[in-house]
Amino acid sequence: MAPLVVAVGSPNWDTMAYVPDSFLSTQGLPRGDARPFSDGNDFEQLKEAARTVSSSSASQCGGCACNTAKVLACLGCDTAFCGCLGSNSVGESFRAALAQHHVKDITVQADSATGEVLCLVTPDGERSFAYRTGVASDSLRSAQLCEALDRVEGEGLDLVYFDIYTFLCPENAAEEGIKKAHGLGAKVGLNLGSSGIVSSQRSRLWGLLRQGSINVLFLNEAEAEALGEGTLDPETMCRQLGEHCELTVLTLGSQGLWTCMAGSCEFHAVHPLDEVVDSTGAGDFFAGGFLSAWLQQEKKSECIAWGVEAAQRVLQVFGTDLKEGWLQLRELCRKAALQRCQVLDTRDGKSFLDIELEFKDGVLRATKTGALPEAVAVSAEIERVEIFGLQTALSSAESVQNGKAIALPRPRSRLLDGEAKLQAAVVKVKPFIDMRSEWQLSVK
Repeated sequence: MAPLVVAVGSPNWDTMAYVPDSFLSTQGLPRGDARPFSDGNDFEQLKEAARTVSSSSASQCGGCACNTAKVLACLGCDTAFCGCLGSNSVGESFRAALAQHHVKDITVQADSATGEVLCLVTPDGERSFAYRTGVASDSLRSAQLCEALDRVEGEGLDLVYFDIYTFLCPENAAEEGIKKAHGLGAKVGLNLGSSGIVSSQRSRLWGLLRQGSINVLFLNEAEAEALGEGTLDPETMCRQLGEHCELTVLTLGSQGLWTCMAGSCEFHAVHPLDEVVDSTGAGDFFAGGFLSAWLQQEKKSECIAWGVEAAQRVLQVFGTDLKEGWLQLRELCRKAALQRCQVLDTRDGKSFLDIELEFKDGVLRATKTGALPEAVAVSAEIERVEIFGLQTALSSAESVQNGKAIALPRPRSRLLDGEAKLQAAVVKVKPFIDMRSEWQLSVK
C-alpha cells in the first residue's frame, strides 16, 4: 500500500521569466531581492511587461509544500495538498495543476486573491522576485486545516508535511495542525524553508522541537544558523536537532548534507552538476525525493539518492515543472539508488586505492592516489585525521583540494601519557577529503 501524505503550506502561482538586466532597473526592482505588490493591477502590469521582453517564460503551481507534494505523488505516494486559494481564475489554474500532478485537492477557498510570485531571472542566473500581498496564501485558519485533514481518505495517514510559511497563518494554525496530525496517528514533517521566517519564529519552533512534536525536519545551512543563532556548526546543529527528531536532514547545497537518524549523525557527499539552469525548488524537490524513499522504507543511502536525483532534475529545467521528465523521474531515482549502493569486491585482500601520504613541515599530503572504476559510485573519504607525537597543541587547520582552500574547525589536542609530554590532535575535515584526488592538510 502506498504511503498516505498530506502537504500543508502556502500555495502560490509561480510565473518565471528570463529578462535582461535593464528590465530590473527600468521597473525599479531590487536585484536579487523581493518586492511586495499590494495593488493587483500593478502586479499584472509588471507580469505583462516581463512577458514582452522575456526570452522564455513558464507558469506552474508552486510554493514549498506544493513542490514537495508534486514529487511525492510522482514517486509513488498517495498525496494531498492543503492550503488557502482564492476564488479567481488563478486559483482555478492552481487546482487544475494539482489534478494534473495527481495530487488530491483539499485546499480551502478564501475571498481574497490567490497568491502569486513573479520570478525574474537575469542572464547571470540571479533571481529577483515580485509577489502579491494581502492574498489567500497566508490566511489558512486552524479549524479549516483540521477539517481538511479529517477529509483525507485512506486506511492510515502516514505523514503530514508542513512548510515554514504555515507559521505565518493566523490562530496558531501550525500548532493546531500538528496536534491534529498526531491525533490522527500521523508523523509530522517540517521544512524550515526561509531563514528570515525561522529567525522570527525561533521560539515557537524550539518549543515544538523540545516537545517532540516534529518527527522529520528539513533545513539548509542558512536556516540552521537562524535557528541556532549562528552559534553551532552544521554537524553540531544536526546532532542537537537529532535529539528531538526521528529524522533530521541538514543540506549544504553542492557540498553535501548531514543526516541524523535514530541518533546516528553522518555526512554525505554529493556530486554537483556541471551546469545549473535554475535553482528554484531544488530544496523542495530534494525533500520530496528523500521522503518518498523514506516513507517506502528504503535504506538511507537510497533516500539520499532519490533526493539528489529529484533535486538535480529540477536544477536542469526552467521553473519547477519537469514536463515529460515527470515520467522518467521514478526510474531515474531507482537507477541512482542502485549506483549509490554498489560496492567493490575486496575479497582478494588488496586495497582498491593506492595512496601514499607524507607529513612534513606541518602539512599532510597525498602524494599518490589511485583511480576507481568509473562505473562504481563509492565514497572514499576522510572525515577526521589524528596526529600523534606533537610537541605543542595545534591551533588551526586548513585543507586544500583541487586548489580550493577550506578552513577547518579548531583541532582538539590532548596530552599523551609519558614523560615526554607529547601532544596528540584530532582534526575534523569538512565537508571531507576525497581520497581520489590530490589534497593536503595544513596545521599550525
